Order: sequence, then structure tokens, then C-alpha cells
Amino acid sequence: MDFSEATNPCHQAFYVSAIDGKRAARIAGPFDSHDEAIAHVEPVRNLAYDITPRSHWWSWGTCSLPEHDGRQCPIAIN
Repeated sequence: MDFSEATNPCHQAFYVSAIDGKRAARIAGPFDSHDEAIAHVEPVRNLAYDITPRSHWWSWGTCSLPEHDGRQCPIAIN
């Protein structure tokens, strides 16, 4: 499956995201494509674990926005 087809076609900013209980956050990005964000999930998850071992229990994935809103993500990988 081409994951880029599963995203909102109007969105242009893609992020690695994490969910911890009721909290969700953009952790790294923005990336130019959903596929690029997916490729960064594992490296970002590993970096997060080095920073806070409790991140091992978080749910990891991607999210997107129509455009980057200027907010900084905690992990700068790009």
C-alpha cells in the first residue's frame, strides 16, 4: 500500500507523532511527505527513548496539517 494515498490530499505538513494516554503530540517534523514522516518514526522513537525511557510505552505514528503552523517540535531531525 502506498501510505501517501491514505493521507488527506489537502495536507502538506507531515509529522512523527506520539500518544501517551490522553495526550498526543507532534514530536518531529514537518516533513514534505507522509512517506518521509513514516521513514522517521523509528529513528525519532529511538532518540526519544534516549531522552526519556518512558517513551517506550507511547504509541508512535504520523499526523498531518494543511500547512506548518510554525510550532517547534521537541526533536529536530530534519
